[in-house]
Amino acid sequence: MPSSPEVCPTVCPHDELNLKVFRSRWCARLNSRAGAGPVFSRLLFAPLFLLLLSVTTVSVATAQSPTATLAGTVTDQNNAVIPGVNIAVISIAQGFQRSAVTDGDGAFVVTLLPAGNYTVKAEHEGFTTAEARDIVLNVNDRVALKMQLKVGALTGQQVDVLDRPSLIDE
Repeated sequence: MPSSPEVCPTVCPHDELNLKVFRSRWCARLNSRAGAGPVFSRLLFAPLFLLLLSVTTVSVATAQSPTATLAGTVTDQNNAVIPGVNIAVISIAQGFQRSAVTDGDGAFVVTLLPAGNYTVKAEHEGFTTAEARDIVLNVNDRVALKMQLKVGALTGQQVDVLDRPSLIDE
């Protein structure tokens, strides 16, 4: 195996860079094997090509997703956010319902909704139910919705008093 660049029988592509150490080691290895140059190049090129192909395929597939996203915020009459609101996104035509709950900021997000016409309901204890009808979602839409709940009467609750009033001594 040659140890210096002068013994290298072929023209090394790195001559103009004047990298003596690189040329002496790599040219010697490549020239010592018959046909190793093209194989070595292929071994480096193939994984890089496959990586580029997979990244491109994933990004194209994500961009072509046939779904939409519905996001929103739920507030009360004073524009204060309401956490813990149950959200129902209903598509009667497609026959399904998706659910979500608002976070601490009163926000919700429902992803991967097929394009179509939706009704959105918001329910929380102590408030009247709010409903938004005919929300149209198209492919790749990201629709923002603001819903407002009004304070309502408490219904369906019973309060039981378990202690008797004490007698007052005068």
